[in-house]
Amino acid sequence: MRAITKYSLIPKVAKYLYDQVRDGIVALAEEVSVGPGMNRPGHDLGPVINERQMTKVLRYVDGTVAEVASVLTGGTRQGNEEWFIRPTVIDAVDDQMAIAREEVFGPHRFSDDSDVLARVNATAYGLAAGLWSQDTTRTRRIADALRGGTVWINCWGETDAASPFGGMKQSGYGREMGKDVIELCSETKSVWLA
Repeated sequence: MRAITKYSLIPKVAKYLYDQVRDGIVALAEEVSVGPGMNRPGHDLGPVINERQMTKVLRYVDGTVAEVASVLTGGTRQGNEEWFIRPTVIDAVDDQMAIAREEVFGPHRFSDDSDVLARVNATAYGLAAGLWSQDTTRTRRIADALRGGTVWINCWGETDAASPFGGMKQSGYGREMGKDVIELCSETKSVWLA
């Protein structure tokens, strides 16, 4: 299994594929090995950064912060040491729920391209998006219309030092990597002489 990244995943899934994709994500989440990966090899996912963040995440899942329709797997702390949380998949999330709006994401059904574009672009965030389809003309058209800093087509998490990385909207400012990083790491100065 490929190592799990720290990126949030926002799958918008065509209605006719939703159940199959949801069940596949649940199966993958249940296979993830959670543990101290820096100390022992073989783990896919480490802890969240601190106890405060662990408590915040678990409050989304238990319904304290947001309405949660159905936890399909995970959603609990693993063990009593450090801050490990089992990978969690939640079903029946509405776009208006805090868990969908605040970068804690799960799969959503969509009916057509305009529906998915409207819903994704309506969020306050725009770090990255992934599109999967055999129709590359369609995915290019959607990628051009998405308000996200990076769009992956038929892949996820690919990077290159020559390619800028950064978000749009509330998902970041500036760009890391590529020639655009020069602006992020530079201070511009104006000098006026009369």
